[in-house]
Amino acid sequence: MATLSAAYTGEDKGARMDEGQAGNGSERSRRDEIIREAALLFLESGYRGASMETIAERVGIAKPTLYHYFKRKEDILYEIHKLFVLPLLEHQQGYADRRLPPDDQLRRAVRDMLAAMRDDPGYIRSVIEHGRELGEERDREFRDISRRHRILLEDAVRDGIAQGMFRKVDPTIAAYALLGVASWASYWFRPGGAWTADDVAEQLADIILNGLRAV
Repeated sequence: MATLSAAYTGEDKGARMDEGQAGNGSERSRRDEIIREAALLFLESGYRGASMETIAERVGIAKPTLYHYFKRKEDILYEIHKLFVLPLLEHQQGYADRRLPPDDQLRRAVRDMLAAMRDDPGYIRSVIEHGRELGEERDREFRDISRRHRILLEDAVRDGIAQGMFRKVDPTIAAYALLGVASWASYWFRPGGAWTADDVAEQLADIILNGLRAV
């Protein structure tokens, strides 16, 4: 859904490259590497414990080269937020637009979150732990995105209740419960460990949905 992505593509000039850079594959690859490695560094050292210098060292580039891609550390955090949150919103909106069954929409929401943890484990922890480091405007932007994502989950719960699939619960509490359970997995799920992301997602979704189902 390009319209959602276009609405949140980083209007701050410090957080984007010009069109020529964006079209260059090696530039884009290096930029993505910086974001991924910075997220892992934030996970290990905390946002405030990391500096532009340590980020550059981790990626293996000179500090001036890092400034070619990002003017400030907050710009990197901003990109991490976008890369984690926007796909969740886009996917959930797609499930709603396709009118998938309510339980399937919620199961897919959990799968999407675990897949994101598997692919980029530092992203969700940066969002959870360092969101307050964003400036006021950016913080307000991502609170709005999160609210829109949560409302889609609430709508799925509400539809499930109306269809007799779920028992009568408060849709907002149910949506927060799903988000909380799935998000907390980022503190104990380890990619490459005993459980795959799919294993964890399916079991968490079963636990959540079994708690919602009408008897």
